[in-house]
Amino acid sequence: MIVLDTSAAIEIVRGTEMGHKFERLTLKGEQIVSVDLLYGEVCSSFTKYVKAGIMTRDEAARMVERAVGLVDKFVPMRDLYPEAFNESLRLAHSPYDMFYFVLARRTAGTLFTMDQRLIKLALQNGLSCVHEDTSVKDDPWTTRLETMEGPGRAYTREELLGRG
Repeated sequence: MIVLDTSAAIEIVRGTEMGHKFERLTLKGEQIVSVDLLYGEVCSSFTKYVKAGIMTRDEAARMVERAVGLVDKFVPMRDLYPEAFNESLRLAHSPYDMFYFVLARRTAGTLFTMDQRLIKLALQNGLSCVHEDTSVKDDPWTTRLETMEGPGRAYTREELLGRG
């Protein structure tokens, strides 16, 4: 199961390099879930693209439809807000991000996000997420950290190459 946040949805529909990576890391038939917050965030983001002259209103409207169309099931914020609020305070992180964090934890899903702070927080708390390892200069790897040993088990590059 994928938990899709707005940043990842935008990358996918814009067809960026990272968007293509997210698509390749999605298993065939895998369910994609998100928080209904995604509707407002996607609209807000593409409104900014139109105001900046990056795309037309029609192009942005198509992107909005494609982004929300990526999601198989939306979970209402009202089902998550007490936990998102408490985690926001406990972890000193944006309550908006905590909705996706909580949904990933509750579903044991893999979090797709571009937010580096959220990725770090997810990894620190044992959640599965997509992570780009840039520890070796000019050789980034994008990996989906989800293993039989449990969500969030991070492997070093040496372990993945069989040298560790």
